[in-house]
Amino acid sequence: MRAEQNAKGLIPNSLPESRTGSGSPGWGDARVTIPWDVYVRTGDQRILQDNYEMMQKWVNAYEIEAKDYIVNRSGFGDWLQPYAKSNKGDTSMALIATAYFGHCTQILESVAKVLQRESDRKKYQEQYRAIRNAFSKAFFDHQGKCTTELQTQTAYLLALGYNLLLPSQVEGAVKHLLATLDVAQGHLRTGFLGTPLINSVLDRYGHPEKSYRLLFKNSYPGWFYSIDQGATTTWERWNSYSHEHGFGNKEMNSFNHYAYGAIGQWIQERIAGLAPDPEVPGYKHFFIQPHPEVPLKHASYTLDTPYGVASSSWEKSGRNWIIRATVPPNTSATVILPDVQGNSPELYLGNKKITMRKVENHYHYRINPGKTVFRVKDYFD
Repeated sequence: MRAEQNAKGLIPNSLPESRTGSGSPGWGDARVTIPWDVYVRTGDQRILQDNYEMMQKWVNAYEIEAKDYIVNRSGFGDWLQPYAKSNKGDTSMALIATAYFGHCTQILESVAKVLQRESDRKKYQEQYRAIRNAFSKAFFDHQGKCTTELQTQTAYLLALGYNLLLPSQVEGAVKHLLATLDVAQGHLRTGFLGTPLINSVLDRYGHPEKSYRLLFKNSYPGWFYSIDQGATTTWERWNSYSHEHGFGNKEMNSFNHYAYGAIGQWIQERIAGLAPDPEVPGYKHFFIQPHPEVPLKHASYTLDTPYGVASSSWEKSGRNWIIRATVPPNTSATVILPDVQGNSPELYLGNKKITMRKVENHYHYRINPGKTVFRVKDYFD
């Protein structure tokens, strides 16, 4: 990416140089999001140091194109959104480009903080706030309703997922997002850009049950629809193959594609419950944060971190919820549990009841290296 970046900060849509475009919003932003994601999971600052200038040039290209912080760059859009008018989806191109301008700027603020570049951090902090103000006025009304020609799930997901609305708009935007799900009879209507966000946004704003219903829905479009058609990998299209119609268009019908496979991150971090802490990267500290209301009896996830093996697993045992955590040497983790009908969960370590610290509507308990088994008493009816 660094080698192919031109003087304007733009990079072709595929590399090595293919002369195909100059970086579609949502795709081209990989030169900002990938270094940050790798840093969060490894704690190695070198990937930020090596790519900082490239990341800055990419965001600067957005800034040069923007008019009053709104970017009108076209691209692939919300690619392959089901039932859309075209392969590029129905979400406004300007909304998409401006959302990624804001998202990348906020990441650069975090990168500058890690690299101790205080003047840059302040610059990107101010720029992000200006983008948020412009975005929230240009594309949403005061009640959080999207004002573009077509209201799409992806428009709401980008706004909520990338923190681009004013606090007064958030509740309304969540309500309108839920309404789009109702119109779609509980199905997603998202392409390559919206799908990686939909489960985490629903979960984050207090609707994890809708995330689970989406994941396990076996009608088109959705993950279990593909599985029911014989999928053993994640496809480019929800219906790359179907028992009824056979194979799709061979010109664009990958059977091993990333975009919809992004659900794997949410499965690991929220169903199994093992998630990194961006403030203490490389799993030096991490979270054990499973949510039990998924229609499963058990789940587990094991990860080789820079410090050794970490794992999170749980199972339902009668009315009790059993949680097992493995924390590597020289690290720590925080168990985060939801409340139980407004009450603190009764957490036990052996026969000893543990006092948890309440943070908003969740309960926290910090654990040290080793293997720990917890029991949440009478969690299930």
